[in-house]
Amino acid sequence: MQYPVLMVGDVRLINREVCSYSLQLKGVHLPKNAICSSSDSNVDSCHGDDGGMLVCADADRKWLLHGIIISHGCHGVDPTIYVNVSAYSDWIKKPDVPISSPIVG
Repeated sequence: MQYPVLMVGDVRLINREVCSYSLQLKGVHLPKNAICSSSDSNVDSCHGDDGGMLVCADADRKWLLHGIIISHGCHGVDPTIYVNVSAYSDWIKKPDVPISSPIVG
């Protein structure tokens, strides 16, 4: 099902070691620059959500982008994995990067 508007839900971040262990049981490797989340409810990422955002409010109540979904858990069954945007902040801020440059993490 596709929704015509951006959907919002609260998820909790998972400790990297716990997330990595959970994924290893299923034969999945956690990328080096990744963040994991999960949910106890049906409020989580699922099919069609790849590329979605993980945003958190800072102390000034401004929304900051922290992650981009690269793998979804669907209804809390598995963790959702995000690329950690801050790991690429220097590359993102660099004004002279050609579009064809590969992202190396």
